[in-house]
Amino acid sequence: MPDPTPAGLPGTADLAPLLAQLRPRKNGEAPPPSEWRGSRRRRLWELPHKCHCPVVGVCFGLAELRTLLERCMYLEPRISNYDLHTTAVTECASRSPLAELLQRDLEERYALTVRRFALAKSTAELGVLWREALAGEDLPASLWAAWTHPRCDDTLEREIFGKVHMLQHQLGCAARQDHAKLRQLADALGSMREEKDGLILAQQRIQQTAETNQRELRAALSESQNEIVRLRALAEERGKELARWRETSTEPDLDWRGRAQAAEELLRQSRRRQVALEKENAALCQLVEERSGPRPAECDSAARPANPEVLPQLTGKAVLCVGGRSGQVEAYRAVVERCGGRFLHHDGGLEENAHRIDANLAAADVVICQAGCISHGAYWRVKDWCKRRGTPCLFAKSPGVTAFSRCLATMAGESAESSG
Repeated sequence: MPDPTPAGLPGTADLAPLLAQLRPRKNGEAPPPSEWRGSRRRRLWELPHKCHCPVVGVCFGLAELRTLLERCMYLEPRISNYDLHTTAVTECASRSPLAELLQRDLEERYALTVRRFALAKSTAELGVLWREALAGEDLPASLWAAWTHPRCDDTLEREIFGKVHMLQHQLGCAARQDHAKLRQLADALGSMREEKDGLILAQQRIQQTAETNQRELRAALSESQNEIVRLRALAEERGKELARWRETSTEPDLDWRGRAQAAEELLRQSRRRQVALEKENAALCQLVEERSGPRPAECDSAARPANPEVLPQLTGKAVLCVGGRSGQVEAYRAVVERCGGRFLHHDGGLEENAHRIDANLAAADVVICQAGCISHGAYWRVKDWCKRRGTPCLFAKSPGVTAFSRCLATMAGESAESSG
């Protein structure tokens, strides 16, 4: 069709802008700024097509975008995220049902930000609001409110597009770096869990070994205690037989003498065996106490001397025991009281005041010091006191009841020799 306003006619230059506005727009082409600038905000399909990709990508998550598309069209069950995105961007180029649905959703979602941006009366004021929004976290709402604002010109529109485009690149790069770090942390966590499982297994094996050792020690302790009881009964029986032979025999008899000597030798062997077993029992009791806590009461009773008659008669003397295990104090007391003495005790400065030991030393006739279970200061205080006052004092090598009884017997023997 020929141009109705040929060049050269009067007034044609003034009509050119009006004729350009009458030219029909292509499908998806945004209207020129002169058509929408004013008080009305642009709709989604009125934005340039290059803006639709950032709006869809920034303002909608993939899950909610899929839900909105399913309300307007049929989607393949296995449609990819990329195809989902490009389908939505394509539909936004025109006033399609999906474009209208997205428009309503964006207006409702970002209504507060849109009202705040509506206060801008010029492009400069709108640019200030947009740049302030970049420092915050509400980028999708600010993007929608700025691009649809009636004062958003081509320059500001291009500035917003460039900033969002670069932010998307930066976020993608940061996401890849975060994914790599997350994979490294997951690998490290897996290694730590394997190491933890290994430590747990090692701890279980150590605990099982300790329990096995403890059962074996307790079995050995029980066997030793049974052997002590058997030897005590045997020694008592042999002693009674020897006493009967001595009472019933009135004449020297070689056969009797031989049997008596054999019985005495057997009795001595039984006593030596008993002493050896008592030492072994005391060592086992101490080992069990170190591995499983306080020693059971039967250890103390089993460690008492089998023959009270070999201990001295203290006849009211005060025996001071300095140190020793707290669980054996009552066993020490029983030995002293069985010998007719009075028992005094001081823990050697471990819990009681070390200065109180002087009062105990002054009241004692005999001192037995458990050198391995007292403080250094108490050791020298006891030694110096007994040396100056002439008080009999023996230092026990071990805190067992057998060692305590042996100290009493040794001290009785020394007293008998000095008096003889």
